[in-house]
Amino acid sequence: MKKLYPTANYEVKKFNGLPYVYDPITGFMVYTSVTIEGVSHEMWLPVLDGANKAMKAVPYTYTTPKWDYNPQTRRREKVGMEERTVEAASMFDVNKAIMRCLVKNLAMFGLGLYVYAGEDLPEDAAPQPESEPQKQPKSRSTSQKQEQPPVPCICARCNQPIKRVKLKDGSSCRRQSLQPPMRECALTAIKLPDLMWHKGEIYMSCNAMTEHYEEITVCGKPALFTNFRIKRDTVPDGLYAYDVRHDDDCRGIPCEIAPFIMINHWGTIILAEPLELPNDGRRYIDEETDWNYDPFGGAEKNQKPCVTVEEFMNQYLNR
Repeated sequence: MKKLYPTANYEVKKFNGLPYVYDPITGFMVYTSVTIEGVSHEMWLPVLDGANKAMKAVPYTYTTPKWDYNPQTRRREKVGMEERTVEAASMFDVNKAIMRCLVKNLAMFGLGLYVYAGEDLPEDAAPQPESEPQKQPKSRSTSQKQEQPPVPCICARCNQPIKRVKLKDGSSCRRQSLQPPMRECALTAIKLPDLMWHKGEIYMSCNAMTEHYEEITVCGKPALFTNFRIKRDTVPDGLYAYDVRHDDDCRGIPCEIAPFIMINHWGTIILAEPLELPNDGRRYIDEETDWNYDPFGGAEKNQKPCVTVEEFMNQYLNR
């Protein structure tokens, strides 16, 4: 930001000398302000833990449904309730909230929105390569180019590096010589999904029409869920796909919904109608009201849950 707007500045609001305001019932809150070329935007943000629960001065507990995967039904089922603890907030947590609040401030100016949206750098913001100095002739011993190591390719199912792959005819060869649609992991003998690139990183992505899903309920709406990334161009018209983020402590707690999730990706959901998202395009998940692994209408409904996009469309889109 300073590179584009050298006179820009920010402020962390203080209350009685402290960079936060605290209420024993609701928790901590931080406020920041950013000014660019005379225009100021203020933003507030609660101090949250990795599961987006409000942190307070003392630890507290809450209960939430406990879900366990049933390999026979191939879906998660409620097995009871579990108690979770939200630790007391520290200055480290307050500092993280302040930094995140400043990022939201910048997003209000339109700065960095392409990062949240999972897009590439805009052409006018992309760094321009500097002019290279005149190359000196190299000696014969150093003129040979050093080969760059190939980008590692990880199997989406067994999570192991793919060094050799099997073709459909049973033969094998090195993965570098294959086209993505023909790749198959030599360890699991499962056809690999296509590759999705984002800022130099590889992400496995699956075809929406061939994936097996769990029917769940998200924000009171029927939805399909899979732990894999889904290629958006394979999602049929009339359906809406979103990524889901899990908690920072890796407890498998879904905590955020957004068009694209790069870090802590928990899975992908597909709905027959769009979700209402805040202005920044990211919605925090309340486990008690927003997320339920039971199918739409409850686990006791007589209708068989949908497991494919085609079944989901016939049930909820084409009615």
